[in-house]
Amino acid sequence: MGLFDFFRRPDRSDRSKERGWFSDGQPIHEALRLRVGEVGEPYSTHSVVYRCVSVIARSLSAAPFQLYTGDDSKPDVVADGPWQRLFLRPNPYLTADTLWETTISHMQLGGSCYWVLEGAGEEGIDESEVPLEIWPLPGHCVEPILDGSQRDLLGYRITSGAGTVELPTHAVVAFRYFNPNDPWRGLSPMSAAMAGFRQDSKASGYNEAFYDNGADPGGILTSEQNISPDQRTDLRRAWEDRHKGASKAYRVAVLGNGLDYKQLQVNHKDMQFLEQRRWNREEIAMVFGVPKFFLGVTDDLNYATSKSAERVLWTSTLIPLARMVADQLEAQLFQHREAVAHDVTWGEFDTSRIEALREDLGVKLTSAEAFRRLGYPLNEINERLDLGMEAQEGGDVGLLPMGLAPANEIAEGLQLDDDLGSIYGPIGTEPEEDSTDSATPIRSRGRTRRLQLWETIARTAMDPAERRFRKRLNGYLRGRRAEVLGFLKDNARGTRAPATAGVEAFLAEAEERWNEMLRKQLDPIYRHAIDSGAGSIGSQIGGLQHFDMESPEVLRFLAEKELRVEKVNQTIINNIRHQLLRGMAEGEAITDLQDRIRHTFNVSRSRARTIARTEASQTVNGARQIAMQAEGIERTEWLASGDGAVRADHVVLDGEIRNLGDTFASGVTLRHPGDMSCSDPSQIINCRCTSGPVLD
Repeated sequence: MGLFDFFRRPDRSDRSKERGWFSDGQPIHEALRLRVGEVGEPYSTHSVVYRCVSVIARSLSAAPFQLYTGDDSKPDVVADGPWQRLFLRPNPYLTADTLWETTISHMQLGGSCYWVLEGAGEEGIDESEVPLEIWPLPGHCVEPILDGSQRDLLGYRITSGAGTVELPTHAVVAFRYFNPNDPWRGLSPMSAAMAGFRQDSKASGYNEAFYDNGADPGGILTSEQNISPDQRTDLRRAWEDRHKGASKAYRVAVLGNGLDYKQLQVNHKDMQFLEQRRWNREEIAMVFGVPKFFLGVTDDLNYATSKSAERVLWTSTLIPLARMVADQLEAQLFQHREAVAHDVTWGEFDTSRIEALREDLGVKLTSAEAFRRLGYPLNEINERLDLGMEAQEGGDVGLLPMGLAPANEIAEGLQLDDDLGSIYGPIGTEPEEDSTDSATPIRSRGRTRRLQLWETIARTAMDPAERRFRKRLNGYLRGRRAEVLGFLKDNARGTRAPATAGVEAFLAEAEERWNEMLRKQLDPIYRHAIDSGAGSIGSQIGGLQHFDMESPEVLRFLAEKELRVEKVNQTIINNIRHQLLRGMAEGEAITDLQDRIRHTFNVSRSRARTIARTEASQTVNGARQIAMQAEGIERTEWLASGDGAVRADHVVLDGEIRNLGDTFASGVTLRHPGDMSCSDPSQIINCRCTSGPVLD
């Protein structure tokens, strides 16, 4: 009974009831009896293949797979929850380590591994459901289902001992190596190593036959005398009885009747037998990316070179593989279910405790100083060199040697569009928080009451909305950065940049697709923030009687928010275009262009907090305004932020009362904090104030 014989298992609530994709009445032990194919034969019969695959799979599975939330600059480790429990015990028969060992081994031998996801329902997993179980399958058991054009993936067909079943794409996570001949099927390292494997297998078989058939390779007994057929048979039988077989090698031969022995075949020395086997072994290890130290070959190695071999294994083989796996999980598992992922944004292998990867701190600091002199931001240096320091305030701004001026004040091409600048301001000029002149006092009369109201609204509506916006934006930006870097890698002409026409075509196609993607990802957060903002009004007035999430006012407000946030994409794409075209005009290599893209997205990511805070304030306060209007509230009061730093203009407005819909500030339209119609961006960027109903 194999590892996957129990793919289907009873529902937790009813042990007699089958559930999941394979609940077709088949006995449990037949649910996933996998076919045995040739891909497993090298692993089970060849020592070098077994060693290479096991070194890669077991080394990587020894690094813990950690789940995170937040953003790259300040990630928070997820220590509990449904996702954490899923990866600790993927299914009843796999542990965390064996999940990864199985997955990586299938990829090495077959080029791909597919995770089938099981949920709680009888009809398979829902598109937005956190999986309860993961079942890794080898590539030869899974067939992609494509549309008539062979371009779009419709699902997967799983072949098992119980027959076949077709699954939708959201029920399967695919890990595949690049295959130039078929984008839907991975090309394994074993495929490239098959020539060396076959040669070595034949050499091994020859060697085994050599010892079975005789200590000598073979020869002819000749005689000058006439020998009858019966005599020839007797002489051959006597010779074989005396000399055939490894246990009878090198026995003394006594020849009579004029017999003479002549060897026909070449010996092992003439064949350079050992040299050929050594070459086959090294070729197989080279294809898998495993240094020969791990094969037990230590004749030309010492301690220093053995430590170097460990580092080479990780940097050239394991870490790229780990990143590929993590990227696929983020794209196919976490982002796909981000609405229900809650406290998980991404996952990755934690290699911080791998001894072979720990550089001398002095070497890292020397490199950090060199990066700093080149103008790289401190937080980016910390991330790239893995210095282990906490992100620093202001550490996202690069400094250049000329008087250590902020790089974004003298660099070109990183300015926001005018439209977006009217909302969030140009890079480097947005207020860090609600800023104010500390000499301006907040009026004390009724301040305690207003502060308590503000704290309640901030805790229940604005803060959760800001966290959701920021997490989603950071995840979105990571995905777009990976997409642009992938485009540059796939379309590079050697070390040179892609053609200008290709860049323009990519950006033109990306803008529309990114806008749709951003709207889709932010829509549930906008809706949640609107519901929370309106609900906070209901808490103040004893319930909502007339507010409707599907009213024309709410839908119009939601559409306007989603339309305006698309300008984030326009800014990113304009900056990408500027950086790429400028670098290409200066003849930069592909690696330099990739560094430009990383810097562009780091600048965008550093602004995610500003955008998230402003979006949260605008959405929550806009929803509160709509709810007050729907409930017939006639007057509203300004509640200044309680963060300890408030704009001077908003300090003056604290406690001011206006008729609902009237402006609070003279000369500009500011009907409530975060008013999207406000003509002065300095009044709304990073604003944390709110307003509330006046009931007396």
